[in-house]
Amino acid sequence: MKFLIKGVLAGTVISLLALGGHSAARAADLPVKAPPVPAVYSWTGFYIGGSAGYGWRDNRATTFNQADPLVTLVTCGGVLGGTCAPPTSSSLSGGVFGIQAGYNWQFNSRWVLGVETDINFTSISGSATSGRYNLGLVTAQNNIEQNIEWFGTVRARLGFLATDRFLVYGTGGFAYAQVREGSTVTALTEQGAFGLGSAYGCQAITNSAPTCFLGDSSRTATGWTAGGGIEYALWDNFTLKAEYLYVNLGRGSVNVVALDNSVFGPGIPKASFTAAFDRPDINIVRVGFNYKFGAL
Repeated sequence: MKFLIKGVLAGTVISLLALGGHSAARAADLPVKAPPVPAVYSWTGFYIGGSAGYGWRDNRATTFNQADPLVTLVTCGGVLGGTCAPPTSSSLSGGVFGIQAGYNWQFNSRWVLGVETDINFTSISGSATSGRYNLGLVTAQNNIEQNIEWFGTVRARLGFLATDRFLVYGTGGFAYAQVREGSTVTALTEQGAFGLGSAYGCQAITNSAPTCFLGDSSRTATGWTAGGGIEYALWDNFTLKAEYLYVNLGRGSVNVVALDNSVFGPGIPKASFTAAFDRPDINIVRVGFNYKFGAL
């Protein structure tokens, strides 16, 4: 009996060992589940966003008389001893705030092609005063001002992916802007030509004082833009960017007209001259964000 019990126990132990080994072998045959592979970011899709930054430029205005006989009489070697008005230079600067929208197409793992349009409101402005010159019988100065009230662009973008989420790009295309320009001529309270005192003021040539001439114009200028930037996909639908743009716009001029010409007699047209402004070429630096529609 004793030997029978020992035999049964031994058989049970052997069966359990065999069963455990078989289970371990089956477990070893099961496939091992690989860890999930993170999705590669795709830049393809529409987006919309906003930006803010700073713009600046240098400007110069040159005055010429456009063969107006009354202006010729008092400037640039006229019989009343006038001298030519010197060029007037100014620096423009101010803030830039805008919105943009566009579409990107990622055509392989390294390159992104897109198109973007934006509209921006600005406080880019500046003013300056010329050196003194003789305006007939008085000493005068020119005063200019120029404001870039808003501008927009339509641009292509071509970018290289340093990583799947970090884009370095160049951009260029069409630019347009609303530009306001003005110029005035002011008589100074100093002695003018021929030793005549400034009591005459602008009345030496007009019946107004102290501002002799005044002109202002607003125009929509067109041109081109080029630049570049970087953009990073912070989240799946949200990117941050930093950008530089050079905006080159068309040249403008202002017809500057005498405020009052009656000193020359009734019926005589008001004297005028032209203030020609250099072509506005604005430098823009800005940062912004884009919201990309759709999933990865």
